[in-house]
Amino acid sequence: MIQVAAYCRVSTDSDDQADSFLAQVKYYNDFFKSQSNMILVDIYADEGITGTCMNKREEFKRLIKDCTLGRIDRVYVKSVSRFARNSLECLETIRKLKECGVSVVFENDNVDTKTMNSELILYVKSAFAQSEALAGSRRVSTAYRMKMENGTFFTYCAPFGYRLVDQRLVIEPSEAEIVKRIFRMCVSGDGPSKIARILTEEKIPTPAGKAVWQSSTIESILTNEKYKGDARLQKKFTVDFRTKKRKINEGELPQYYVTGGHPPIIAPETWDAVQQISLPEGQRLTRRYPMSGKLVCGECGGRYGMMLWHSTTYRNYVWECLPKKQGKTRCRCSHIYAEEMESAIAIALQRLYEKHRKIKELCTELLSSVPLNDREGALTALADLKPQDIAFDNSAVNVLITKAVVTTDAHIVFYFVDGSTYKYRICGNTPLGQTNMNLRKEYHQRIAELYAQGVPQSKIAEKLGIPINTVLSYIRRSLK
Repeated sequence: MIQVAAYCRVSTDSDDQADSFLAQVKYYNDFFKSQSNMILVDIYADEGITGTCMNKREEFKRLIKDCTLGRIDRVYVKSVSRFARNSLECLETIRKLKECGVSVVFENDNVDTKTMNSELILYVKSAFAQSEALAGSRRVSTAYRMKMENGTFFTYCAPFGYRLVDQRLVIEPSEAEIVKRIFRMCVSGDGPSKIARILTEEKIPTPAGKAVWQSSTIESILTNEKYKGDARLQKKFTVDFRTKKRKINEGELPQYYVTGGHPPIIAPETWDAVQQISLPEGQRLTRRYPMSGKLVCGECGGRYGMMLWHSTTYRNYVWECLPKKQGKTRCRCSHIYAEEMESAIAIALQRLYEKHRKIKELCTELLSSVPLNDREGALTALADLKPQDIAFDNSAVNVLITKAVVTTDAHIVFYFVDGSTYKYRICGNTPLGQTNMNLRKEYHQRIAELYAQGVPQSKIAEKLGIPINTVLSYIRRSLK
């Protein structure tokens, strides 16, 4: 008598696949009942879970654990694609089971690992299953993007304050009142932390049904454009179809902005006003900066990110190479203080404006209406503009600057949408250091003036409120 088990899986919970799932389970129940030399240990079944990654398949992991504990001698599976759609994980799991004395039978593929002479056929079939999964993932992604482009895409998840009814967002009155109150509190001057504390004290449940509100939850509500009736599509995308890992879309793929696609809870004017509110220090409505995702290290290729450097005596925001910060590389590209970065952007855009002698007074307003991915539209707009001095804003930065590279010789090379570049020299002075440098210049000038008037050195120190040694040192180095 041998102890056997079966593994079944379908990747979605749709009705047709649910029928397939039940059919697999029923088949193995009937099959094992008809086998007198087999003892059924269990039927392990994952429903609505992808086969590209083992981590999310709890029943599959339970099967492997029971095999390693010696409870199972043989496993039956309909096909390699039901077992795994990741060729590496498939082979590694088969090898692990063989070490435990467990064989696997893939019925549709006519493969039995107990009598298999070579792993080649299993590798080919598992690789084919993986390629099918990749092709399916690409088909779904393409279909989603086509729907985004033609405006027929609908969200699968309703934000707090809405319900999804027949693929349309419908306002949920009780939740919508909470959203309106959050916006009113923000307009009246309350920051996310205070709003979260008040809602928690009043025992109002969070969107997840929890008792305690977090400031990050309030920030996400205040910055969600869906509350004014719009929708920005493809904010995130799947990096790897096997792990399903997602990341924020920082320009790798186009985004689509839909205006007035559903009923608003907040008036567009109120929503726009909230985005301009200056919050107390340490709080902000968004963690995105004008150059987020566009500033890269010229040596290691890593992205730069905004960091906070602080101690008891100073507090500075600084752009740093993230791989270098995390200790993954030892590149030589320097950090950049946020104040200097803003100055560099302003100077770079001014150079671009000077180069394009046709610039129009309403350039900023025009560019703000151009989708970030519409490069050709921005170029066409620039071609017909008239000369004007225009202050930059986030819209101009996002459209006009495609990327910026920090070099090892302390420069930032800005790449513009028209294909031109501008090279900026990094000064590297800290805001505090620059202030101190300016103060020193002022002191040195006053020391020179008083010394030229014949004022004694001790009196100069007393008059300026600085140590006598500072006066003596400067006079000795510079005035004698």
